[in-house]
Amino acid sequence: RVPATDASIILTTEPLFAAAAGVVTLGETFVTSDYVGASLIIGACILAVLIEDEASDELCDPYDDSGCVPPCTWPEGFE
Repeated sequence: RVPATDASIILTTEPLFAAAAGVVTLGETFVTSDYVGASLIIGACILAVLIEDEASDELCDPYDDSGCVPPCTWPEGFE
């Protein structure tokens, strides 16, 4: 099973895979706006992972096996 947050991050990258498939199979070309959009998608995925990792690092005891699921919060400096 994949947690909902991980699944949503994976599915967010679907347009990137579709664009890459279009380039490979149909010979589509990328322009500047396409690169900007792809960068924003990748940046959002990275930020989502960082937010989740920092929240779990601060709020969960690494030696506790009870399955701590901390709430998502913004990392320090992103508020």
